Order: sequence, then C-alpha cells, then structure tokens
Amino acid sequence: MAEIEDLELLIATRTPLILVETLETARVEEMFRRLAQRIGRPSFRWALATGLQALEPPTEIVAKCQKPVDVLQQVLRTPAAALYLLLDLQRAFDDPVVLSQLQEIAARCTAFLLTTAAGIELQTS
Repeated sequence: MAEIEDLELLIATRTPLILVETLETARVEEMFRRLAQRIGRPSFRWALATGLQALEPPTEIVAKCQKPVDVLQQVLRTPAAALYLLLDLQRAFDDPVVLSQLQEIAARCTAFLLTTAAGIELQTS
C-alpha cells in the first residue's frame, strides 16, 4: 500500500514522468489499476502488442497506436491530464523523436507511469 501512496504523492506533486524499473510488470499493472481507481483520473494502458486501451472507465482499444511515436502523439493531442501505463516504451528510448515527445509531455505535466526491464540506462541529454 505504501507504494501506491508513493505514486499518488508523485502525481499530486505533478511529477510528469515516473519510471519504474522492474521485471514485475503484472505487479505494476495491478498497482496502476488501484492507483487510477483511488485518484479518479482517466487511465490508459499501452503495449506494442495491444495498442492503447482505456482502463478507467474500461473500454476497448482507444486508438490504433502500435508504435511508440503514435501513442505519444495521441497523448500530446489529449488535453486532459490522465494516467498512462506505457509498457514496452523503453525499447524506443534511443529514438530522438520519442525523447522529444516525452520532453513536450513532461512540460505539460501529464502524469505517466513507465515500466521497464531491470538495468536500463537512460541518457541525460
């Protein structure tokens, strides 16, 4: 429960990008669902295999966003603050367009929750 409270605090303080370094994707997904219900914001889940899906309220696929650039473009077009669980995004961290989109999204303070494989290295520039 403390983990959800920590995430809730990060979102309340308008931390735009949250990187969770873990191999336990299922655990993070469950935590994300509980967090979304708790704070009452629209929430979405994206993976390369399934595209962008709304979680709260639950619906079918929101947009055919298979590529990381496409899902981030969809986020940039969405005016309301929402929670996004972006699985598989770490595979595109070497793409300058993806990094630019993340910077734009961060400037707008849209909350994100990113899950990654353990041991990922991010460039700071």
